Amino acid sequence: MRGFGRGFTAHKIKHEREEYTLIENGVNCASSRTRVLTLSALVAFVVVYGIGTYSGLLEGVALLWWSDIAWTISSLAAGLKCLHTARARTRRNERLAWYAFAIAALL
Repeated sequence: MRGFGRGFTAHKIKHEREEYTLIENGVNCASSRTRVLTLSALVAFVVVYGIGTYSGLLEGVALLWWSDIAWTISSLAAGLKCLHTARARTRRNERLAWYAFAIAALL
């Protein structure tokens, strides 16, 4: 166990080749593999969006639909991640703030 000050203590847990750090206030830090996969998916999404937008393959209404769908997917992903983060918080005020962010992203 390692102290973080202000009453936080980390515990290392190994689970099937992945290591998690659990902090007593209920926050679970993602593993390196999860972070890399998330970042890779984000980069791939931005690259595909950029190709579709700036390649000249789409024009007029098709380009508007492409852009609207991409922004809708982005907002949905942000809202779902905010909901996930809200559920992981133990303090009521933090949960409410993350739920507010989720509602804003999903509306």
